[in-house]
Amino acid sequence: MKKRNKSASGGANWMDTYGDLVTLLLCFFVLLYSISTVDQAKWVQVVKSFNPNAVEVSQIAIDNVPEATEEVPNHVEDGSMDEDEFDSLYEELKKALEEAGMEGEVDLYKGDGFTFVTFRDNVFFAGDSSIIKDEGKGILDQFATIISGVSESIKEIQILGHTTQADPNQMNEPESDRVLSAERAARVTAYIQQRTTVTPDKLVAVSYGQFRPIAPFDTEENRAKNRRVEMLITKSDTVSKSRTGINTIVCVTGQHRQMLDQVLEIFNVVPDYDLSIMKESQSLFDVTNNILEQIKVVLESVKPDVVLVHGDTSTTFVTALACFYLHIPVGHVEAGLRTYNIFSPFPEEFNRQAVSIIATYNFAPTTVARDNLLKEGKNPESIYVTGNTAIDALKTTIRSDYKNDYLEWAQDSKLIMITAHRRENLGIPMQHMFRAIRRVMDEHKDIKAIYPIHMNPEVRKRANQELSGCDRIRIIEPLDVIDFHNFINHSYLILTDSGGIQEEAPSLGKPVLVMRDTTERPEGVVAGTLKLVGTDEDTIYKNFSELITNKSLYNSMSNASNPYGDGFTSKRIADILEGIN
Repeated sequence: MKKRNKSASGGANWMDTYGDLVTLLLCFFVLLYSISTVDQAKWVQVVKSFNPNAVEVSQIAIDNVPEATEEVPNHVEDGSMDEDEFDSLYEELKKALEEAGMEGEVDLYKGDGFTFVTFRDNVFFAGDSSIIKDEGKGILDQFATIISGVSESIKEIQILGHTTQADPNQMNEPESDRVLSAERAARVTAYIQQRTTVTPDKLVAVSYGQFRPIAPFDTEENRAKNRRVEMLITKSDTVSKSRTGINTIVCVTGQHRQMLDQVLEIFNVVPDYDLSIMKESQSLFDVTNNILEQIKVVLESVKPDVVLVHGDTSTTFVTALACFYLHIPVGHVEAGLRTYNIFSPFPEEFNRQAVSIIATYNFAPTTVARDNLLKEGKNPESIYVTGNTAIDALKTTIRSDYKNDYLEWAQDSKLIMITAHRRENLGIPMQHMFRAIRRVMDEHKDIKAIYPIHMNPEVRKRANQELSGCDRIRIIEPLDVIDFHNFINHSYLILTDSGGIQEEAPSLGKPVLVMRDTTERPEGVVAGTLKLVGTDEDTIYKNFSELITNKSLYNSMSNASNPYGDGFTSKRIADILEGIN
């Protein structure tokens, strides 16, 4: 990465490669936002049209609307949004509701500069629960995809939670009433935040309890009308442009050629430099030597102000080492992850710790990662908590209308996704992992499994020995990033020894059993989204079986909070780098 002169007018798995090589581009192409104004008098008319009898409701919509005297930016730069972008939102939402057969459960309104949605009782929640139902998540997934397509044109999305007065003659207990509506609004808001490209500052959760009814409290039918979640989406005049202070140069090593090419094609990334180091049966010695020799030529030619490296691969370590030799500052994306067992994961734990010794800028995904760096004596001013770029990627890859023959095959069952490839698990540990999985598959006829298998011949040999012959297990070739993310999204739970999946799956509400003895992502274990089960056959069997049969345990893991970010990590990193002198 080079800063432009101010006076002048970018054997692991595909997810590791994706993280190392694409984050460079993601970090710099971001949106800048401006503020729009709304005619307050129009809002009074708008909200009254929703409910002519609820005069007080007109104040709800007006409370946070800027005064008409606010100044509108008088310039629009190149790349400003299509004027019709926001107007398409209503039609897209209407189409999705019709296709889902939800016309009777969801009301949709369109006005001058806004779209208003009312979700009836039981669309998202059952009884007095604040846990979103699976059917409700499906509706929100469709909404999130549509909203993401017009996110630049959105000023704000208010999520309004409403309850009803249970006894027509007596108000609800205030605390429980307010808390329930607040929790429901917050759950829907958080779910949307994790699945759209709308920035979190535009998402507002509001709790009204029983005090904004649209019907009397006298009958159950009327009370059901009052129990609802509303979504008010307002339009903004928005300007989008690239950052003028940063020039990005993308260099890839080709450490995993086939996996890399899939990612580059999907995200339309054209590298400025491609070292193409991969060769058949390459060892860590081969990878290290080849990268070190070739990256030197690139660095000496480009003379970058900062080099960004991502994660824990050999590409990351060797590039950081070369930068150290040449006195070039390094920014480490996903810094501070630790197991403190130098051989687990191998060689990734060493790679991470070595890069942290070199890095000038440490972009830690969580406060736990930050604290690890502080304990190691890193300069606090060099550490920035940004979230994880893997969550950014999910918002661009998940498709509400995604279809695949393998998913069709598994649609009548609980789908289990499997990944296993770590070097430290090769041999007997991996044999134990696969045998435990096979035992559970043989005992539970209501589950099916898909295993996108790694390219490593030893992994393939063990998998075929232990998992072949079961007609409810499909061993398939590696998936590209879009397919893999959507397979996870349609799964029931995941068994893995991978790293990135420990962040991605919880963001989609999927429990993860981690078939390793250590994890550099303990936040997920603490939050309850992940569980370490090691490589012992009986331990994996016990925990896998329990998640299949114990619905309460499954719900507690699938509804646990995601600690890994909100999808705006790349923007934060770009902001930080742009501010560096």
